[in-house]
Amino acid sequence: MKISIPLIVLLVLCILPQATPGVQPVWVDKAEGGVEAIYISGTNLAAGSLDGYIYLFDTNGTLKWEKNLDNYVDSVHISGEWVVAGSDKYVHFFNLNGNELWNYETGSEVHTLQISDNHLVVGSNDSVFLFDINGTLIWSYKTKGHVMFAHLSDKRVVASSWDGHVYLFDIDGRLNWKYNIGDYVGPVYILKDNIVAGSRDNYVYLFDINGKLKWKYGTGGYVSSVYIMNSYVVAGSLDGNIYLFDINGELKWKYETNSPISALHAADYYIAGGSKDGSIYLFKLPKRSSLTTLIVAMSMILLIVVAIGVFIKLWG
Repeated sequence: MKISIPLIVLLVLCILPQATPGVQPVWVDKAEGGVEAIYISGTNLAAGSLDGYIYLFDTNGTLKWEKNLDNYVDSVHISGEWVVAGSDKYVHFFNLNGNELWNYETGSEVHTLQISDNHLVVGSNDSVFLFDINGTLIWSYKTKGHVMFAHLSDKRVVASSWDGHVYLFDIDGRLNWKYNIGDYVGPVYILKDNIVAGSRDNYVYLFDINGKLKWKYGTGGYVSSVYIMNSYVVAGSLDGNIYLFDINGELKWKYETNSPISALHAADYYIAGGSKDGSIYLFKLPKRSSLTTLIVAMSMILLIVVAIGVFIKLWG
């Protein structure tokens, strides 16, 4: 069997792991104040700013509406036809047209909020709260530090506290486990069997659903935002970089901005970022086509066939 060296080189290049190329913003906008919160869902992007406004854009960068909440907006979320914002000690509910449906006074600064499966999880002062969609309190849990982030998915609530712990609860409020990082814990996010957390110690942490640490990665500043999207982990740091990892912790790319990253969200191959200078970034990751996947798979098969031929020729 005659072996073509160029063919082997071509096949090897085809099956080498492909790094995600550097990704540039689709668009960049500017708020009057620093961007404190950002969230993207479908074709909508919500941003909360220190100028006291919540902004709603489409993914083409067109401003759909803005609302003045009279105090800095520290948290935002989009769920279905709702847009939710936390400003000072109030939770504000809007529809997608910008009409406020209701608001709720928590009595303390609202650090984080999220709607999922007709529940609202809120982090305010040192406590985690779970409400139904009408604002009725179901349960609360008091930690020993400020609860800056909480996330609800698949009937599990993950929360972080400045007492140095990551907490995991079931939907009824039972504590499944807590993990002591040893420093202020900031953003947390849960998706299926993975939980990602960022800390003041500059590290990104990934845990399994039982609380076992899978990997961690050191950045150059406080990790201000984290998300899991498809098979990627996304993180924003006060070192001014947005990081993209695969689920095993390998760094795929990072994008350097001119200001610390203060807000981040990722969904459907989009990454939305906000920085302290008021800049709003939107990135779109390339999707690997099924044709490319098929070509790579066929190349692997061909390479195996060639390798078998070489083996037979040399040892047969």
